[in-house]
Amino acid sequence: MLTHDQIQAVRAHVALDERTQELIRLANSDLYNGPSGVHDDSDYPGFSAAVAMITDAIEVTDLYIDTDTDEVIGDEEPSFDPDDECSYSREHVICLDAREVVRTLVGKELLRYV
Repeated sequence: MLTHDQIQAVRAHVALDERTQELIRLANSDLYNGPSGVHDDSDYPGFSAAVAMITDAIEVTDLYIDTDTDEVIGDEEPSFDPDDECSYSREHVICLDAREVVRTLVGKELLRYV
């Protein structure tokens, strides 16, 4: 389970555009509350179209997180060689697979559709 700071770091690293973030918010609202409230928003294309647009916009890979600093290291496994100047401690690095990255961005329920 990710901490709040780790979730924020993942979201900052992926940096979705404002439109995609809005579509995620509206699709989640539609999913949880039904279409009545979101259809008043003229920019909402409907659930199916929003899911397709979100899916197209999210291009993620596995991410490595330093649990000591709660920062995203990147999408390539870091060095664990103690002789390397930029090495990490294996016990303080987790790999978040791409599907979990998407879950962090869109939420557990919407993940089933994206």
